Amino acid sequence: MNRCQACLGETQSTLFIEGKEAIRQPIIVATEVIDTIGAGDTFTASFVVALVEGKSKEECMRFAGTALFFCSVSFFCFDLIRVFTKLL
Repeated sequence: MNRCQACLGETQSTLFIEGKEAIRQPIIVATEVIDTIGAGDTFTASFVVALVEGKSKEECMRFAGTALFFCSVSFFCFDLIRVFTKLL
């Protein structure tokens, strides 16, 4: 099965799976973006973590979108992600 994940900038992320309807995850709007360094890597890594944990594709997209939000509103992206994953 072919899959492709696309982060579509300021609007949404979309997971395309061959033969299935696309799964769209709207962004979580931040009032102030502090740092986007590592944002794409954070999204992808968070998606994979949720996938390995057995979450549905929709849950993976929500988890990754939430991790991306926390990454972009902090100077210390990876510290926040470590705390965030412990909450789940």
